[in-house]
Amino acid sequence: MKTSDFDYYLPERLIAQTPIEPRDRSRMLVYDRANDVVQDRIFRDLPEFLRPGDVLVINDAGVIIRMAVSGISTYGRTAQGVKIMNLEEGVKVISFARTDQEEEEEDTGATEGEE
Repeated sequence: MKTSDFDYYLPERLIAQTPIEPRDRSRMLVYDRANDVVQDRIFRDLPEFLRPGDVLVINDAGVIIRMAVSGISTYGRTAQGVKIMNLEEGVKVISFARTDQEEEEEDTGATEGEE
């Protein structure tokens, strides 16, 4: 399958010429693979879909991929990298970030008042 399989006509008047203000009101499509559901949401809702330790990758075509670190494929013990997403020719990754992991509470075994 190629991205060109999804080409369609979109009149110029329906394409935003300037960014929306405030920026977090921009639209995003969210695909839930587990339930095969697509949602039309606003960018401000992005944190609802993130879990501690997730990885976000953004390409210059405006696509944002979110995935759990455990879902990233490695290529053998001597791998010098990992594969997260397929990129079409000419498309580049412009940003990569990992969400904060939940901090594990340290259990020292001491009770309150003990040092």
